[in-house]
Amino acid sequence: MSARLQETSVAEQAAQWVVDFDDTTHPVALDRFAAWLKASPQNVEAYLSAAAAWETFNGADSLCGIDVRRMVQEAQANVVSLQGSVDEPVTPRTPSLPSPARGRGKWWTSAAAALAAITAGALLLVFGPGRAQIYSTDKGEQRTVKLADGSIVYLNTYSKLRVQYSVAAREVRLLRGEALFAVEKDPARPFRVDAGKAVVQAIGTQFNVNRQADGIKVSVIEGAVRVTASEGTRIKTPPGRQPTRTDRHELKAGEEARIAANGAISRLAVTNIVDAVAWRERRLVFRDDTLADIVAEFNRYNNDYRLRLVNKTAGALRLTGVFRADDPQTLLLFLKANSKLAVEKDAAGALIR
Repeated sequence: MSARLQETSVAEQAAQWVVDFDDTTHPVALDRFAAWLKASPQNVEAYLSAAAAWETFNGADSLCGIDVRRMVQEAQANVVSLQGSVDEPVTPRTPSLPSPARGRGKWWTSAAAALAAITAGALLLVFGPGRAQIYSTDKGEQRTVKLADGSIVYLNTYSKLRVQYSVAAREVRLLRGEALFAVEKDPARPFRVDAGKAVVQAIGTQFNVNRQADGIKVSVIEGAVRVTASEGTRIKTPPGRQPTRTDRHELKAGEEARIAANGAISRLAVTNIVDAVAWRERRLVFRDDTLADIVAEFNRYNNDYRLRLVNKTAGALRLTGVFRADDPQTLLLFLKANSKLAVEKDAAGALIR
């Protein structure tokens, strides 16, 4: 299989794998095929669709003894606990594809193209309108999901999203929590993330969306996005402007914006955009944040050890620091050094006053 397939659709990759298996003159690297299957459940479904279509007119046993059910289970087991060693890698491996086979006739390209068209039709039945997929993480977990179009979603702790693809659009709804999106370019099908009060549309980019209690924060790591208040959201119109139903902002790499509960969009001053995705390295970065927000963020990552604020005065205190997401003790040591605060530990966690 050609290395250029890294830039092709899932249907085309599946089709060419089937053709590879049917060509008895050239051996197929089963380890690489297995890695491709494990990369995503969508790859498995695409391959099964392509194999079924090929068998209809070829009669070949294209599965070649591969345990597909096991591959599906392994592809779905992509949830990583934050309780592991800090030395564990958190960046997912991108499976490599085999080197190009040589000496094949032109029928190979034609057959793969025809089969890809058939497989694409089958995939529309699987991923088309009305068929949605849900991905989620519990507290203390992170997850990497490769979507049907090749886009990758990194889910942070206690997050949930709904994915629904159609011929015309790629729709994602962030139901709770936080996610980093690495989007594959497809001008014909816009990639949109609905986070409740706003919709973020990307064009071949990487951006982070954090759905918080008091609003939504969007951080652009690479490329550009368009942030639009959801339809029907009432916008507080600034003086001198005509009332509008929606507000819209274009954000470039290195920029952030916050969408308030009423839908108003405001740009944020950014010191270091990398801070927005430090959670992928199990770090929490706070810059002049309230202690109430810091405690709430720590509690998102830690289920068995809870931090509680005794009064609003302590919660209003603003702090700056970098901490381990899965180790609240690092925060407590920092707070104990502050003369304005008192920390009391108990069986359930700690009280801060």
